[in-house]
Amino acid sequence: RTYANEVAAKDPENLPAGSILVREDYDDKRKRQSISVLYRVKDYDKEHGNWYYLRFTETGAIAKGKDTKPLAGKVTSCLECHAKAGGKDFVFSNDALKADKPPKSETPTKE
Repeated sequence: RTYANEVAAKDPENLPAGSILVREDYDDKRKRQSISVLYRVKDYDKEHGNWYYLRFTETGAIAKGKDTKPLAGKVTSCLECHAKAGGKDFVFSNDALKADKPPKSETPTKE
């Protein structure tokens, strides 16, 4: 499941600064393992869409990576994964939304 704050919900295709997306992360047995948060901050990291990444454990603590660094901010694993999103906003769900719509140049016109 992915949740969006009001800022993101008002413009889900462009996700302006102030957008927050929250996703529950489950294992193969459908047990929730963590909660991931993407927060779009103006001029934070333009090269990576200005996203600040966070991952929380089930207890509410900030999760730590294999190197014991907190999974917060410019998290390498998050940056690498989200770079694979097909669109320019580094968000996989927007790629799915855009795939359902024809590109503007292919939108039929009324004659």
